[in-house]
Amino acid sequence: MKDSYANRPVPPEYWSDQVRRLHPKSVKVLFVFEDDQKGVCLSYGGGFLHWTLVLGPPGARLHPSLNDPNTDSVSIRWTDGIYDWLQG
Repeated sequence: MKDSYANRPVPPEYWSDQVRRLHPKSVKVLFVFEDDQKGVCLSYGGGFLHWTLVLGPPGARLHPSLNDPNTDSVSIRWTDGIYDWLQG
């Protein structure tokens, strides 16, 4: 997996109306899926606990390192290509 911290923030002026209605703290494009696929990550919270809504192409699966309770990183699959990623 490519370094997930090598991210690309999306400036608010480029957010769609649909994204604005979700009121994320930030929007970034990260390499979060297997096979080095990028996903759009809408982040919420901060400090000790934050979670991210991750959107990817159909069939995309989060990289296994993002679902490791030993690192306080847990993900939940909502539906095809949509995940909730919790970091403590």
